Amino acid sequence: MSVTLQQIARRSGVAVSTVSAALSPVCKKSISEEKMNEIRSVAKKMGYRPNLSARRLRTGKTFNIGVVIPSFLEHHPISTYFDLVSLACANRGYHAIPLVIQREYSNMPKQLGMLKDHHVDGLLFFDYTRQAYDQYLQLWQDNSSMVFRILDPLLTNLPFKGILVNHYEAGKKLIEYVLAQGWTDLCFVSEIVTEQLWEKGYGRTWAEYSRQSRDNACFNVIAYENRSAMHRYRAIEKFISSGCVKKGSTALILDGGDGSSGVYGALAKAGLVVGRDVAVASMNTLPPNEFVYPTMTMLSESYADIAEAMVDQLLQDIEGKAEALPSGKSFEPKLMIEPSTCRQ
Repeated sequence: MSVTLQQIARRSGVAVSTVSAALSPVCKKSISEEKMNEIRSVAKKMGYRPNLSARRLRTGKTFNIGVVIPSFLEHHPISTYFDLVSLACANRGYHAIPLVIQREYSNMPKQLGMLKDHHVDGLLFFDYTRQAYDQYLQLWQDNSSMVFRILDPLLTNLPFKGILVNHYEAGKKLIEYVLAQGWTDLCFVSEIVTEQLWEKGYGRTWAEYSRQSRDNACFNVIAYENRSAMHRYRAIEKFISSGCVKKGSTALILDGGDGSSGVYGALAKAGLVVGRDVAVASMNTLPPNEFVYPTMTMLSESYADIAEAMVDQLLQDIEGKAEALPSGKSFEPKLMIEPSTCRQ
């Protein structure tokens, strides 16, 4: 027999309306956090399961959140973000559903146009693509609740809501640090084509530095095909065989942590010592990078805080709350200095 709100109310010593409010994904009744947690604890112990069909009919909501992610769900940080968003949604009575789209920019507009057919209350985007602006705008004009993870302050003037993860400023700090250590021949290891770099924050930073005239400093790009250790290994191996490495001056700046073991492998095969002959740094973290030697200098996002902020912003919009997150809410990845850029 299913547990009713009346039974939970009797066990908790409160009114049925109080139990209903406390078990709602968004409590609109004045209840202390202590009392709310107590009621939810009682409900859990009694084996209460909400009637989702009744809730959907009553509220007109699906309690589903669409998380729009590129096709490489298995890659960090996308996989980490999806796990954290799923947990944040579940804590608020919602379900996170991955809506996977291919990264090919030519197909993206069509795929985004299909998102309106999904039965979700709102959409979270972890990538912004300039080419798909018209499709984003159409979704927004159709009253879709949307929140983006924005990596560049330039994109905060978009009409869509977003949480700024300021890779632009963080990228500048990383590049300035590497230059200050005396590494003057900087190479950006990236799969992103030049005209799209600015969308990634740190990409625009790189583009700006590469256009500046600096004494004894030069900036180049090493391109690879996709995010895997093998493709990065081959790209660095080719770069080394071309004779472009300048011992004591060359620094490899990776656009992300994916496949960095391939970079270390190619350098080791060539007899180049990281931190002495060349420097290696990454514009983002990857858990396995904790085990490369020497440990890599990198930028680290506060993933849990960012995921919480994105979910909070989206649910405020879905629930029609007047208040919003503080204007200018942003996060800046932290520069983690490690031996890979410190001269041995």
